[in-house]
Amino acid sequence: MPLVPSSYSNEIRRYNVRRFGAKGDGIVDDYAAILAAYTAIPGSVGELFFPAGTYKISSNLAFAAGTCLRFDAGSALSIDNTKVVTHSGTVEAGNWQIQVGLGTLTLTARQMLVWDRWTGGASDRLVQSLNIGLLALAKTGTGAGVCLDISNDGTGYGLGITQSGAANGLYVNKTHTGNVVATRIDNAGTGPSLQINQNAAGMTLDLNKTNTGAGNVIDIVNAGTGYAVTIAQSGESVCFFVNKTATGASDAVSIENAGTGRGMYFVQSGASNALYVNKTHTGGNSAIAIINAGTGASLFINQNGDGIGVDLNKTSTGAGNCIDIANAGIGNGILITQSGNGIALQIDQTYAATGLYVNKTNTGAGGTGIAITQAGTGDALEVNQNNAGIGIDLNKTNTGAGNCIDIANAGTGYGLLVTQTGAAAAINIQGGQKIKRTAPAAVAFPYQVLLTDYYVGVTDTAAPRTVTLPTIASSGEGTVIVVKDESGACSVNNISVAGSGVELIDGVNIFTMNSNYQCSKFMNNGTSWSIIT
Repeated sequence: MPLVPSSYSNEIRRYNVRRFGAKGDGIVDDYAAILAAYTAIPGSVGELFFPAGTYKISSNLAFAAGTCLRFDAGSALSIDNTKVVTHSGTVEAGNWQIQVGLGTLTLTARQMLVWDRWTGGASDRLVQSLNIGLLALAKTGTGAGVCLDISNDGTGYGLGITQSGAANGLYVNKTHTGNVVATRIDNAGTGPSLQINQNAAGMTLDLNKTNTGAGNVIDIVNAGTGYAVTIAQSGESVCFFVNKTATGASDAVSIENAGTGRGMYFVQSGASNALYVNKTHTGGNSAIAIINAGTGASLFINQNGDGIGVDLNKTSTGAGNCIDIANAGIGNGILITQSGNGIALQIDQTYAATGLYVNKTNTGAGGTGIAITQAGTGDALEVNQNNAGIGIDLNKTNTGAGNCIDIANAGTGYGLLVTQTGAAAAINIQGGQKIKRTAPAAVAFPYQVLLTDYYVGVTDTAAPRTVTLPTIASSGEGTVIVVKDESGACSVNNISVAGSGVELIDGVNIFTMNSNYQCSKFMNNGTSWSIIT
């Protein structure tokens, strides 16, 4: 007959290990007593009870699935080093440590919630170390009640999921075709509605909607001041990946923002792209379409690192644009603020089409096709053209007063720098060309050529005139100055073109223009001035 405590006469399946000789003092080996109590349970279906105390176990033990291990408050197992106690059934214990030795307690019951503290953890949460579902909820009723409702008045997480296995931390399978959403988060506080910290190489958030109903895959209603979605990505994979395989007209990502904040905001501190769009479809739709009817910027990129602010790579040969921006407001279609060392906008074009195409159809005089305002020392616009095509193709077909391209450069760099290594012309102008003409008055002589001058026309030679070129250092190598006798009388009163100080012009300090209507062109070769006409 098994030894069953008389005090448990109404619970005939509970077997107290102390009744079988266990001491529970953490010193005496209780292995034999515990094994005796477990062996006494008929068919191994019953409850093995551990009153308060520490039970030393010196050998391996294995308990069947039909046995429940019940731990009284203050009770724990002290398993010797290298020894293993395995249990495939249930455990009844509070939130305290039930294994204090150097050995191992292995719990293998499927879909059993265990306290993290049972095996030495530090958190007050339920965890599951197996590669199975931690919690399976099946709601079969059609009523309005929720399947899982969490009310949290504290400062901790309402639901915290720590996933160390290969499966998804949270998996939502919506098979109903109604208009309800698969996941809904209502947030009236100041914190993020959804915060995902992804440190592994997998996807941070994988949304797969297979039904064709009108419901959203994820619908976030955020009435607070925090972000609706905050994604902190420290791994090497894509931070936000959207794969739209349906060919319908719906958007892959649609953001409706009625507030003053940004519809989508990326903070990217890693080496990968903050936003990567790969359009493989050959249809005429755009990879990114931004429709902005407000006064703010359609797209605002603040790039502080050395990487590329926006990298657009269109590999298909279809007619769709790589990026298409329709802006009906007074703000900029694209505003790029670049404070780093990288390029604010880089376009790599390998096909026969134009790398950058700007079509200004508005006939007003106010807006320009492209306006570049450069206050720094770098180049306002740099075009590196290595193939036989045209580096920049500007085609202004309307007759309005607006400029096709307007460059305002207040820095010391070039307003426009074109580096051409191919066979075609670096700049191809089909039509008229307008340059700046400077005509100094008689009282302005001797005239010092300014860095902003290109063409200097001498209209008065009633007396000999002197024109002094800028210094070699200030004007820079490659600078060209044109001097023209517009008076038609410099054979009588010559025009002297002088280098600054002792600087030379083709070996002399002063070059004399003495033929009526003579035109001479001077180029800075880096060390002196050269006459090129």
